[in-house]
Amino acid sequence: MASGTPSKPDVMIIVDDKNMTFNEPSLWRVSGTPRWYGGTSMWSSGTFLANETFASFSLSFQGISIAFFGNSPAPDNSPTFSINIDSQTSSATYPELRADT
Repeated sequence: MASGTPSKPDVMIIVDDKNMTFNEPSLWRVSGTPRWYGGTSMWSSGTFLANETFASFSLSFQGISIAFFGNSPAPDNSPTFSINIDSQTSSATYPELRADT
């Protein structure tokens, strides 16, 4: 038997795109194919540096961590994006370098 401290189960909640707020909806498209998370995956189709049109979305949550998953661009296309959590802004890029490459 384990120690007297009860273990806390991991909780994972998948938030589908319908719960996110997307800026300018015309900049986003839905992939209707079932293989992309039941046909509801969103992708940005209208981010243009030339006229400073940027696709964005927001999601409010309460908790101690959050993770996003999905498809990333090819290694030769490494866009930078901003993340703002609890009024702290950071820059990130993907795809990140993989340990097995």
